[in-house]
Amino acid sequence: MKFLIYERERFVNNKDTPGKVLDKKAADLAAKLKRVYALRAEGNRDASFKMIQEVVSAYPKAAITWEELGIEYSDRGAHEDAIACFKKALAIWPHRPGTWENLGIVFSDMDKNDEAISCYKKSIELDPKSPSAWINLGMALGEIGKTDDAMRCYQYAIKLDPTDEIPSIDIGYLFSEKGFLLEAIDWFKKALKRNEKNNVAWNNLGVMNEILDNMGEAARCYKKAMEINPRYAIAMGNLAWILCDERKYDQAMELCKKALDIKLDNPAIIAKLGYAIFKSGDQLRGELLIRQAIEKHPRNIHARIILAKLLKDIGQLDESLHECDSALEIKPTEPSILKLRSEIIEAKENTNSSQEEKK
Repeated sequence: MKFLIYERERFVNNKDTPGKVLDKKAADLAAKLKRVYALRAEGNRDASFKMIQEVVSAYPKAAITWEELGIEYSDRGAHEDAIACFKKALAIWPHRPGTWENLGIVFSDMDKNDEAISCYKKSIELDPKSPSAWINLGMALGEIGKTDDAMRCYQYAIKLDPTDEIPSIDIGYLFSEKGFLLEAIDWFKKALKRNEKNNVAWNNLGVMNEILDNMGEAARCYKKAMEINPRYAIAMGNLAWILCDERKYDQAMELCKKALDIKLDNPAIIAKLGYAIFKSGDQLRGELLIRQAIEKHPRNIHARIILAKLLKDIGQLDESLHECDSALEIKPTEPSILKLRSEIIEAKENTNSSQEEKK
């Protein structure tokens, strides 16, 4: 509702039209945007997308309408359209920090971290006490390997708002990136002490336990994340991977399809669906799905890990190792890749030993 207050001030402060008329426009805009937010909360994104387009047509000079349309495009993965909308919003109202931050988030999603960092810094320049801007800046800095700078951003965000669990989650993520899994778990638990209903913290805690082969605990964490947010597609995909490990491929496929209804183009979930399909007997279709996910999102390490796992399962160890190395070029310290790579090397050594014994 903060955005609506700002927008109302723009209407009321316009001297070209009587204040009462502008108040009515502000009230109408606020009501329409409130409906858009309600549709989003219900998960009815087609309706919210259609309605915000109508609102933009009715109020093309209101910055908030373009920003909300940009959010809709961003959530659909239409990054260029989202950028265009956020830039239109900034052309109308260049001093709103939240719009700069949203623009930065889109650049982050596109792996354009330098552009994202510039946007976050502009947002912080306009509002130095915004914890979320510091958090997003930390994430972008972490992506380009500036982990010490990222840590400082997160710690400053905690100082700004000690009750906010998000910086603790991000510090945990930084530790996980460095391979310090127990420290990461500790920070995710700290986040849950601040807010036990944070589904992302539960999901990340599950990922750490999965890497440590605590599959039962990992599944419990993913289920907890889904209990908090029944539309949390990432946790659904992660739980589906546990089901694959348990050879419950039909259940895994069902869960992946449900997740893809929510996140249509998530390469990791598509690859997990492909893996389950392959293991269920349709090998050609399953492998094709995984490779298509990689082709469309070549820098997604999770899809590459799944292909490497599949190749390892069917004994193509050299090809599997190649996929691991390709993933490590993108993210050299990712614990799950390093773990799988060591398993492949061990399998190659065992194979070579067996061949030597036969000779």
